[in-house]
Amino acid sequence: MKDKNNINELINTKADDKNDTPLISVVMSCYNRQNYVAQAIESILNQAYTNFEFIIDDCSTDNTYKIIKKYVKRDKRIIALRNKVNKGIVYALNRGLKLAKGKYIARMDDDDISLPQRFEKQVKYMEGNPDVVVLGSDVKSFCDEDKDYSSWVDAFDADELALILNFKCSISHPNVIIRKDFLDKHSLSYLKEYEFAEDYALWAQVMLKGGKIENLKEPLLLHRVSKKSIMRTSKSGNKSLENQLKIRTHLLGRFFSKIEIDDITKNKIKPSFRLEDNKIKDIYEVLSKMKERDEKGFYTKKAYEKFIEKFVGKKQRMHIFFSINDSFAQHLCVLIASIIKNSTPLDEFNFYVLNKGDLSEESKRNIQSLKALKDFEVEFIEVDYTLFDECHTSQYCAHISKEAYFRYIIPQLKPSLEKSLYLDCDIVVEDSLNLLYNTDLKDNYVGVVEDFWEYARIIYKKDYNLNNGFNSGVLLINNKKCLEDNIIEKLFFNTEILNLQETIRWVEQDVLNYTFNNKCLFLNPKYNVQYSIFTSDNNATNYKDCDYFNSRYRPTIIHFTGELLKPWQYTSHPLWHRYWHYIKFTPYAHLYESKYKELYNVSNLRLYGAADRIKQRLSYKIGEELLKTRNFKRALSLLPRIIKVKKLYKEQQKAYRAMVKLYPHLKLHPLSHYLDYHEAERIKKHLSYKMGNLLVKHPFTFVFKANKVYKEWKKEKGR
Repeated sequence: MKDKNNINELINTKADDKNDTPLISVVMSCYNRQNYVAQAIESILNQAYTNFEFIIDDCSTDNTYKIIKKYVKRDKRIIALRNKVNKGIVYALNRGLKLAKGKYIARMDDDDISLPQRFEKQVKYMEGNPDVVVLGSDVKSFCDEDKDYSSWVDAFDADELALILNFKCSISHPNVIIRKDFLDKHSLSYLKEYEFAEDYALWAQVMLKGGKIENLKEPLLLHRVSKKSIMRTSKSGNKSLENQLKIRTHLLGRFFSKIEIDDITKNKIKPSFRLEDNKIKDIYEVLSKMKERDEKGFYTKKAYEKFIEKFVGKKQRMHIFFSINDSFAQHLCVLIASIIKNSTPLDEFNFYVLNKGDLSEESKRNIQSLKALKDFEVEFIEVDYTLFDECHTSQYCAHISKEAYFRYIIPQLKPSLEKSLYLDCDIVVEDSLNLLYNTDLKDNYVGVVEDFWEYARIIYKKDYNLNNGFNSGVLLINNKKCLEDNIIEKLFFNTEILNLQETIRWVEQDVLNYTFNNKCLFLNPKYNVQYSIFTSDNNATNYKDCDYFNSRYRPTIIHFTGELLKPWQYTSHPLWHRYWHYIKFTPYAHLYESKYKELYNVSNLRLYGAADRIKQRLSYKIGEELLKTRNFKRALSLLPRIIKVKKLYKEQQKAYRAMVKLYPHLKLHPLSHYLDYHEAERIKKHLSYKMGNLLVKHPFTFVFKANKVYKEWKKEKGR
């Protein structure tokens, strides 16, 4: 019986010539893409390889079909199918498969762009590798909003793809090419019950039937990201997630119970854009169990090993350096505990603790006691402090001591090491460091993460003409390269030069930035997640948006930058509690029951802190600068100092608003709710607050009113 909802228009001269069968059948479904479909069609018609038919199935209500008809008249390779009723993408694609006469099925979407060499390269590969059933490629995503998107294609060879399908789909549907005879032999097609994940379901069927799937590493398609994409509506998006979970559950069911699968999909390897966005340790644990339980040989031993090496790492002894004084022994213990607790059996450690000889025996014992968690080697290296006589601290960051400069000489301390990792001690590690440590530094001196603080980037551009300043709290050091180029001597020399130029603000970090300049490899931001990443939804760095924002939620290294953000003193940082999670595994665990609970009360109950909040107000800070101005020299620098204070205050307020937006529970209570509210009111009567408040509210008439305010203050004080 004829389907009244379908009107088929077929124009295909190839079909009339039995001696000229197309090698490729391109299948594309369309729905309301009048703004994009012409580009999609043009990209297929302009392919370097030309022996194909182009089957387009449309049921649009806009001008899409009229555009298609124009192209049908121009190119006889196009077959246009017209439906009155939208039966969905699964129906449209399966109809295309049935009509296809080619040896290969090539998919295409109606809003994407195939690059000119796509078919030529895919056909060449498929003809040379007859065991490959499905061949995709990497993609480049783009959108009208000029955002930068990463590719979700993160597996390429057959072993990687077969294993990764248990967790996610890493094959871009619109740029695959498929052997039609394999589909026909096994009666495979797109399944309606998996609509919006129909491609994922098809790849799973192919794999389970023994078909080999691969991706070319070269991008062969430009993938458009738009609000009208089929996966962008909440209904289709939710249905896609639901069906993806069904597929994962089915595949994982070969190795795990339902309870285990639920734990894996919710807590360990979550449905994510890229597998690397999950914890390395979780990936290792799941893959190890799969390997152990794979009695039927679904995957080879080699496949498991290759997959683990790519997404987890390899057997590696990591050489990690720290620089501390005795007051930081507790924080180093927390850091080491976090490294160990998140390591995998592949990770082995040599720790080097640089100090000036003031590290107590008790502190050393506390550090060594962490071997109870996992065995490691530790060496306490007493540094010659006189080497750093010309290395000064800075008024801009008084909390940073001279020990910060010790990282200069790391390559010299252990010249036999090709590579080392330096970590500040105001850090906790949330995942294995294996992939970080095994990063290929090529010809760079260090691997680093950009400094997220906008003010720092401005200063580095102004003072040192650097486009990308980095934070020096995490340094993956190319020891061999540094020694070859005599970098240590250059660091000490540049320290003296920058001191004379009076441009050093952030101590050794400035010198490292100035010296290394363009010889840095910028790492994924998750390897040094600084506070500033939480303060703005605007990614002002050079990182891709997905990397920048994923780092917030899945950091590998949390760096508690800033004097007022140390988690052992304050609760200002949104992840402050992670420090206290790891302290429980150290000799300082008793502090969890005392100091942590005290901080917890401050964070949640807001019992006190009103006085400190008043002192952080712009009025108080400007007032302090005014009262410091007691001579001519200080008066000359008053305006720049006030500008600096105001700029910093605005950044802090911006940070606070962004943090509250991200973590609403951190919103501050009214001052009147605090137990020290009356102390805060007394601080408002201080001369510094009164003068600062006057300048903030009346900047242009301040000089005329200042004397009156001063006299009123003296009268209140009874002077």
